[in-house]
Amino acid sequence: MAEQGVAQLVVWQHGESLDAAGVQAELAELQAALRQVPGVSTSALEDLWQRQRSRAQELYDRQPARTRVVQVEEECAEEYIDQEDYEEQEPYTAHEAYTEQEPYTEQEAYQENEPYTETVYQNIPVDVQHTKRRGGLAGALGGRKTYTVQETRSVPVQVQKLRSVTRHRDVTRYRAVQRTREVTRYRPVTRQRGVTRYRTATRMVDRNVEYFLPVEDFYNQALEQILGEVRAGFRAPIDSIRPEDSVSQVSVAASIPGIPGRAPSDDDSWSFISSARAGPQCFLPEALFQVSAGGLDDTYFLHAQHLAPGSCVMAADGQTVRVTRVVEHQVPEILELRTGAYTAPLRISPTHRVVTPGQGQTEA
Repeated sequence: MAEQGVAQLVVWQHGESLDAAGVQAELAELQAALRQVPGVSTSALEDLWQRQRSRAQELYDRQPARTRVVQVEEECAEEYIDQEDYEEQEPYTAHEAYTEQEPYTEQEAYQENEPYTETVYQNIPVDVQHTKRRGGLAGALGGRKTYTVQETRSVPVQVQKLRSVTRHRDVTRYRAVQRTREVTRYRPVTRQRGVTRYRTATRMVDRNVEYFLPVEDFYNQALEQILGEVRAGFRAPIDSIRPEDSVSQVSVAASIPGIPGRAPSDDDSWSFISSARAGPQCFLPEALFQVSAGGLDDTYFLHAQHLAPGSCVMAADGQTVRVTRVVEHQVPEILELRTGAYTAPLRISPTHRVVTPGQGQTEA
């Protein structure tokens, strides 16, 4: 308000709370206050919004990645000891009664056929030789003859016979005897043991997260930068900018990719006001200007159609010229300047300022 010479705010009341004279007086006061500040067209406001979005996008694209530590909840397997029942076969000693077959020796009587020899007499025919005197002379002479006679005689004969006799022998027999012995038996018992189990648990852990601010967060910063440029332009007196300070060394080039704006037509142009006394100096929309972003080492080229109040343009002599107002209008004709048969033509408006050699200079 101080830069624009506004001393106080204008009170604007609701129309129904004032009479007709009060409304007229309030309207007159508002009109008087509006005449104290330069007007801004809606197209300039739209251009300001476009510049703000473009500058915010540039700030967003240049921002470094930010990191911060955040706590996140994650699932994990938690270990715990649990008491588990289990059955085990436990050995123990018991006395067991059992029946055992005990051997013993006993005299056993048995019948046996015993062989023996017996003499028996049997009548058998036997040839018995007898001798008798011969008869006759032979007999007289003492001669004898032998003859055989079969006789029955009783003779002893040895025969084998069997007779049953009672004998005794030792035999082993078994009898049942009740005895007691120690045996190992097993019985089931329930015991407990500690086992390791796992359950799902949650825990908070620190994580380094890389993030970028959204482009909306840069709108205020972009607006502050643009308003700073505009305020600096308002503080510069218009009469201190000479016509010679305007850009005149620019040439026609192809459209720069990435710069927003409408496609220019052959009869469109933008008026770059450099002095109130010199009159409008018109440039075609595709004319390139070297624009400073804050210093001589931080410059870039911008089409004329993208210039706005507050833009800092580099003049031919190295000085910085700040744009104070931009007006769009039509020109009656387009001029083409050529410096040679093999050079590209420079398309300009009739009022485009061009640097020409002075006295004693040989280069343009």
